[in-house]
Amino acid sequence: MKLRCQILAAFTALTLIQSSLTLSAAELRIPAFTAYLLPDPESARISETHGVTKWIDTTQSINWYGRFSETGELTAKVQLRLPESSTSKLRLTVDGKSQETTVIGAGREEVITADFGTFTIAATGHRRFQLESLNEHGQPSGDIDAMILDGPAIEGIDRKKVADENRVQLLGKGEGVYSGDFGNEGTGGHSHLKYLWKTGEKQRFIVTAIPTDRTHTDFSGYWFDPEQKKWMLISSWHAPKEGGRLKRLHSFSENFGGHNGHLPRKALYGNQWIRTPDEQWTELTTARFSHDPTGREDRFDRFMGLENGEFFLSHGGFLDGYTEFGTPFERTATKLPPEDLELPTVQKNAPRDRK
Repeated sequence: MKLRCQILAAFTALTLIQSSLTLSAAELRIPAFTAYLLPDPESARISETHGVTKWIDTTQSINWYGRFSETGELTAKVQLRLPESSTSKLRLTVDGKSQETTVIGAGREEVITADFGTFTIAATGHRRFQLESLNEHGQPSGDIDAMILDGPAIEGIDRKKVADENRVQLLGKGEGVYSGDFGNEGTGGHSHLKYLWKTGEKQRFIVTAIPTDRTHTDFSGYWFDPEQKKWMLISSWHAPKEGGRLKRLHSFSENFGGHNGHLPRKALYGNQWIRTPDEQWTELTTARFSHDPTGREDRFDRFMGLENGEFFLSHGGFLDGYTEFGTPFERTATKLPPEDLELPTVQKNAPRDRK
């Protein structure tokens, strides 16, 4: 089994949010929805569609984080929207240097640019870009669309776009589950169920793979509802160009929301099993650490290890030190295979149902 630490946070996760980026040969556009609101993450609104809006509390700042592999100068600008003829005074701080500028609005539909001039990245490593409002409390500071960086210091960031192909077909999903296109990561579809689980409360999952012919497989995911004490279907997908069973198994921890990637995140994994077509159980007690391209080139705050006989993955917090890719680990066997496997029947939806 292979444990993967997959991170989507701040502007370092470029390979996973390419659909929101506009790049030229020497310019990097960092969407506002990848930023963090500090100290209160709920002090304004953040969305992929509208960026940062409702930013009127001057005690709160907008913060982007990134890891630089090169040093040198860079220019920094912020794109925003502001009511016509209104003004907003803003300050951007990078590596201890602050620069201020004032912009005049051109209407809610027109994007204007706040130019903060040139900064110097003197050493490689993580840096924070902090945007503050110098306006009166309650005065709109502007709806933030993106930050634009340019210059030698941004060299070495991966800008390749992952192709969107080989989409799968949704067969069915459980009550309250959202499903949709996965975006540009290439796997075709995704689904999720919102559930307010409690920190430290163990969650159980089952994934099945049933080949339907030489080139197609139906994959299904189930979750054990601790309140109803029964298994429920998350979703089931008909995948082309598979034609086999589960292989190269992964468990992963991912921060795709982005607003709290400056905080450490940790997950424990214990008692993993696989069942073969002849219904024989085999316990998985060995694993090795891996990560996505973000962990390879941008976010090095990712770790794996053992804790109380279970594997753990942790990431975020912009902490120094990391676990090397491919590091192996082994846990103590529990010898407790699953016994309650009354899985619900998949009620198939119409082809290409995405909602």
